[in-house]
Amino acid sequence: MLMMAACLAKGAESMSPKRLCGHWFKGVSGGKRSMGSLTPTREKILAAAVAAPSADNSQPWQLRWRGGALELWIDEERSGHDSDSSYLLSDLALGACIENICIQASALGYVSHVALMPELDHEPRKVAIITWSAAPKLDVDLAAVIPCRHTDRRFPWGPVAESSVVRLQSVGIDDGTARIQLIPAGEARARASRILMRAEGLRFSSRTLHAELFRAIRFDVGWHQTCAEGLAPGTLFIERLLRLPFTALQYWPIMRSLNVLGAASMLAWRGAYLPVSKSPLLFLLTAESLQRSHVLASGRLLERFWLRATALGLAVQPFAALGAAAYGTVPIESRLERRRQSLKASVESISKSGVGLVFLRVGQADASRPPMRNARREVVDLLMEA
Repeated sequence: MLMMAACLAKGAESMSPKRLCGHWFKGVSGGKRSMGSLTPTREKILAAAVAAPSADNSQPWQLRWRGGALELWIDEERSGHDSDSSYLLSDLALGACIENICIQASALGYVSHVALMPELDHEPRKVAIITWSAAPKLDVDLAAVIPCRHTDRRFPWGPVAESSVVRLQSVGIDDGTARIQLIPAGEARARASRILMRAEGLRFSSRTLHAELFRAIRFDVGWHQTCAEGLAPGTLFIERLLRLPFTALQYWPIMRSLNVLGAASMLAWRGAYLPVSKSPLLFLLTAESLQRSHVLASGRLLERFWLRATALGLAVQPFAALGAAAYGTVPIESRLERRRQSLKASVESISKSGVGLVFLRVGQADASRPPMRNARREVVDLLMEA
């Protein structure tokens, strides 16, 4: 059981921006189809958009140009699943997508004007319309690392310089509806680690959440290939001897039988509690409320924070199961409802303000070994008819 638990602690490793960016752009600009009449500026903005993070690499967005405006829509086929039935995870991803667009446009000499659609016409799939006007170039350093940002699940990590901690704590957004709070080492960190362990444990205790998790892992591509959708097994960096038992965990009867022996708790301990409790830094992303505009703002802050960490040469691993398990309207089994309610109360107690959505562990990782990384779909696959 300990061996199986260890498999979840492995993940993508950091690499030099040059190698990583080269690997990434094979995913978004390769292939035989053309970008057609798109201008170089629009191509750069769209490439930045699809580079945003999303839960399990679901990429729950669609894009449409209408004249000089860009519309962002939620993709119905990739959103609204079990842990995303209230669009919590999709809105975090779309917020990150919006932030990448704004940062890339800023680096090109444009200021972005974002109108959030949920507040305009209450159409749940319409997320935003973005227009631009000329402005001095800003955020050039963040735009440069957009294709280099990635999840790193390795453990342990090295310490972070105090100057970098100050830079990370200064990251914010103008309206203040989302915040990043540092969880100090000691009892607060241990408490946060226990909360996250409980959130991760639900994913293996619930048949519903277990099925969703393993549906995202693309065992069909094998252990040596990446994929443009979902999670390639190789990106999890599971040791060779553990690959067979890990693959077997996708079958609920096996998972359920092992849970009698405490497998869910062990997996959560090794995959969440241990790396988080021993991580050099731990941050909590919070939203003012679960109003969709506030969650979108949290997604924007998440991406800006992550890009700043990347620019500082730091590794980041987000844990989005926190918000989904505590606040998502997941059709979880009734036997687990009390655990979820208890988790929600614990999250609220640790959040200084608002709703705690995502934990992010941060540290200095070894950049000597390049990772296999999940790619993205072609930009043209995301464009809707005007």
